[in-house]
Amino acid sequence: MRALLASLACLIPVAVQAEGEPAPSPQPSPQGERENRAAITLEAGKSALITCDTKAVVVAEGAPAATKGPLKLRLELAGSEPVPQGRWSIASVGDAHTGSLAFTQRKTCEAGCPLTLPAGGDIQLWAPKPSSIDQIGDSDVLLLAIIKPATGVLRASTFRGKAIEALEEGKCVSHEDHAPGAVSGPAAPDK
Repeated sequence: MRALLASLACLIPVAVQAEGEPAPSPQPSPQGERENRAAITLEAGKSALITCDTKAVVVAEGAPAATKGPLKLRLELAGSEPVPQGRWSIASVGDAHTGSLAFTQRKTCEAGCPLTLPAGGDIQLWAPKPSSIDQIGDSDVLLLAIIKPATGVLRASTFRGKAIEALEEGKCVSHEDHAPGAVSGPAAPDK
């Protein structure tokens, strides 16, 4: 149980402050340019390539295992009415990042998996399709990843049946926009 809690703790940012000490004042970020790139904008008919640095914890299959590393995702918004929808796919993922959604969903999402952009504005990545936990079978897998477009923060949960199989979080930055189909080819692992 301690190993599970320790693995999950790496996904939760914690600030420790001694009693009576003033809270640290926010420091200006030296990465102003990189933070500006964090905003992820999706336009109908265009493909956006994003790179994410993530940490993932697989809690299924015995002892928890944590992995971290980069992954690249291709996001494409198809339309804008009534709830914007599109597809996402994996452009690349490191071989050692086996807990990552990009590693575990690479075959399922080879031709693309559903993406939605509801009124709240968060980008929702689904695999294999949008569903709820109570609608999946005991051996079925469901992934829901949320990306905050303004900050690039990614949080993902993977379920097998009604149980959590993996958790992942990280930060994504946008690379460039492409015409539909300009970024193509199967997802190949980074080496």
